[in-house]
Amino acid sequence: MLDRVYSVNVRSHLRLRALPNDYSSVLARLQPGQIVARLDLKYRNGWYAVFADLGEQVFVGYVAARFLSPLWPQSDPEVEAADAGAADPHDEDATPHPAREGSHAAGTETAADWADLLDASEFPHVVGGAPSDEERSLWTNHFVTPPNPGRWRGTVGLQFTPDEFARYLELIAWKGKFQPDKIVLHHTYNPSLGMRPKGFSQAHIRRLGLYYNTPESDGGPGGGPWLGGPHIFVDATRISILNPLHLRGTHCRDFNGSGVGIEMLGNFIDDAEARRRNGARGATEVDDFNAGRGRRVRVNAVSAMVSLMERLMLGPDALRFHRDCKGTLKSCPGGQVDHAVVKRDILTEFEARERRRASTHALV
Repeated sequence: MLDRVYSVNVRSHLRLRALPNDYSSVLARLQPGQIVARLDLKYRNGWYAVFADLGEQVFVGYVAARFLSPLWPQSDPEVEAADAGAADPHDEDATPHPAREGSHAAGTETAADWADLLDASEFPHVVGGAPSDEERSLWTNHFVTPPNPGRWRGTVGLQFTPDEFARYLELIAWKGKFQPDKIVLHHTYNPSLGMRPKGFSQAHIRRLGLYYNTPESDGGPGGGPWLGGPHIFVDATRISILNPLHLRGTHCRDFNGSGVGIEMLGNFIDDAEARRRNGARGATEVDDFNAGRGRRVRVNAVSAMVSLMERLMLGPDALRFHRDCKGTLKSCPGGQVDHAVVKRDILTEFEARERRRASTHALV
């Protein structure tokens, strides 16, 4: 579904119109970078029907496709064709191109002429007003596998770079019973980094979904299957989503109802624990949390946690480790992972982002 998510690519603003032409009434003015969801499965005369959530108001209307950029790079031959010989793609107020304004005479269309572009059962035709919880939840649920009550919550299976992950979080609304106020850090232990030399593939994430969704998986209700799993798996290059972020996961008994669970790829136990477990340091593959791929996992995990904290309006004190769970015998996320050090990493990343934002504002 993410191939239908776009950002507005203009210098000043983009007019969201009631009908797909340059003459119909303006419903709203979309600011640069505004995220919209393309609703229609058809491309019609250079226009897309889109859903735009502006916070206090939500809208469904039409925009010229040439002013939209895919949120995740992709090939869109229809947009590329429309862009051929177009006016400056960064200026919505550029001279319109009559050849791309449709076959109807200007101003003669009615909403009924274009009704086939929208699926009213999926997105209501909202033209302003405060969105209901149901309407806003459509924005989230459209991009994940809908859960079955009392069964597996669904495998999302999306993978992002850290920057893409932060942008993806803008699509998520926590409107139900799950209102997380903690970020819970884990390590996978098994597999280790050496067992996943290229990190997690989408096939790995799908198999993890199958693992958590089978009676043989240890720890689910009555021994399995689990209702959900950890929300996020982080490796040295990607952030992968398993459990829908807006739904309760299953990863740590004390924090399942209040925390987003993040699994770091790697075995980050310390030397003492390795000797206890195996009798010798070399009996198991222990990864270095402070160097090489382990260090890159650490950096990506910190980035993911800060993005979540910013989106959920939390601070570094929201950090929890699996071993903080009362009564657990686990050292997860491993003895190499120090709470004070990770919290300092989080604070450093918060400060770095603030500096980047201040620098960007100073240039505008």
